[in-house]
Amino acid sequence: MRRSRSFLVAVLGGLLLVACSNGTGPIDQPPSTCTDASTQVLAVGEHRIINPAQAGSCVRLPGAGSGGAEYLYVALSTAGGETPAGISAPYALAGLAPALAARGSAKSRVLQASAGRPGVAAAFHGRLRAFERTLAGQPERSVLQNRVASAVRVPVPLNTQRTFEVLASPTRVDTFVPVTATAVYTDLHVAIFLDDAAPPGGYQPADIDNVGSLFNDELYRIDTLAFGRESDVDGNGQVLVLLSDRVNRLGDCSGSASQAVAGFFFAADLRSKTDFAHSNEGEIFYGWVPGSCGITLNLAVSFLPEVFVHEFQHMISFNQHVLVAGGSSEATWLNEGLSTFAEELAARSVPNARCVNSDCLTQFAASDVDNASKYFSDPEAYYLVVPGDSVLDLAEYGAAWLFTRWLVDHFAAAQPLGNDLTKRLVQTNLVGYANVESVTGESFATLVSQWQMANFLDDLPGLVTGSNRLQYSSWDFRTAFGDPYPLLPDTTVDGLDDVGLPYERSGRLKAGSGVHVLIGQSPGAGIVDFQLTNSNGTGLPAAAAQPRVALFRIR
Repeated sequence: MRRSRSFLVAVLGGLLLVACSNGTGPIDQPPSTCTDASTQVLAVGEHRIINPAQAGSCVRLPGAGSGGAEYLYVALSTAGGETPAGISAPYALAGLAPALAARGSAKSRVLQASAGRPGVAAAFHGRLRAFERTLAGQPERSVLQNRVASAVRVPVPLNTQRTFEVLASPTRVDTFVPVTATAVYTDLHVAIFLDDAAPPGGYQPADIDNVGSLFNDELYRIDTLAFGRESDVDGNGQVLVLLSDRVNRLGDCSGSASQAVAGFFFAADLRSKTDFAHSNEGEIFYGWVPGSCGITLNLAVSFLPEVFVHEFQHMISFNQHVLVAGGSSEATWLNEGLSTFAEELAARSVPNARCVNSDCLTQFAASDVDNASKYFSDPEAYYLVVPGDSVLDLAEYGAAWLFTRWLVDHFAAAQPLGNDLTKRLVQTNLVGYANVESVTGESFATLVSQWQMANFLDDLPGLVTGSNRLQYSSWDFRTAFGDPYPLLPDTTVDGLDDVGLPYERSGRLKAGSGVHVLIGQSPGAGIVDFQLTNSNGTGLPAAAAQPRVALFRIR
């Protein structure tokens, strides 16, 4: 029986959205011939996850009865390990109705998807996550005073002036520029500094007070309840925020304002100057200002709270994984999944009266829904488990949020916020797929396969399913996205494509992602075979990609 759902419908119009495995498996084996394939007999609503290395490359569906049949078939990579270049494998997929056609009678169609190149802002954030891993692996020579928030606090006084060292280049972590700024807001949990050289006509005192009190009263509580405490290496018990147009200019100011950097956390600030000469020696994240790179006051004010709640998760994560647990920083894809999930937590938890147009859902979560739509529009084109040295596309932020949301839906006791699960994911020295397997007790291959099925099956009209894993319990995505639903599988009937030729497709299976196909069988149709191979048909896709087939019978 389905759990009760919280129906959230995002209003996306008019928003400017800013970018802010599991082993190696067996060696390649030749595919079994389809004549030797075992028939996959499924009842309506039943699903099966097939390992081609064990069961062969060919999935055979039995002949349909008088009412016909329909299946969802997902070929995917379930590799969970984060490698510098990422894990992917070429594949070829072919459908065949033996009674109707012979293999190879149709001309080959290559439907390789290609992702657009991420912008400068997204590239910058990817480099920061990669630098965190490097920093975590370097021993500290001089440890600052506190690992957790101190009971004895010396908060920053209002009007304090100090000079910060701020990254000067989006492509390097060794060039800095001095920024002198003054504390214009201070409270129990946060002190906000405004660049003394900020462009004129920018934030007004009321703007700073509103975002400062929102973080102090709401966002700090949301993040710390969900993920744990930040460190307090400077002993003031506060998170510092520097607002400067040096942040904006880390993006591409020559074109669209959407390539400005809205904010970031730089983990080296938690090291002493003995270890990192340019450290600001404190819990600091950085935010943009209006009047630079085309950023208007309305945009800066409306987006800054989302930056705060997102970047604060990164700060907490580094503290918990590295400083407290003594491990590595979290894998990039899961780190970003948790930070985007923090945005959704704010959408659900902040009183609407504190948000722009009294609409916290749009202010905090509309970008997540939009990025998810980008991922759904072509999941084969993007990774879930992004390369360690990668630049995330906005669609990959969407994938990371979706997978984190799905995990909370099915493995958290406290719904829909899931603080019990998110704390376990952050307060550990495990990272990436090993972290996910530890908190769920399930293999990553099973989880990713079920998630990919849920991405299409969620709230499918008339759906009968024997497992709630194939749904999201917290969202009605078919209402949120509207019609047409962005995830549109390839469609086949009796092994034939939409022009009546035997179905064929080729491309690359990227870690955590794959290709969705609807396999229809007309009334009384005979068996249908679907075969997954490497690109030239001589074996299975590369074992490092951990290929799987997820199969669900719709009717």
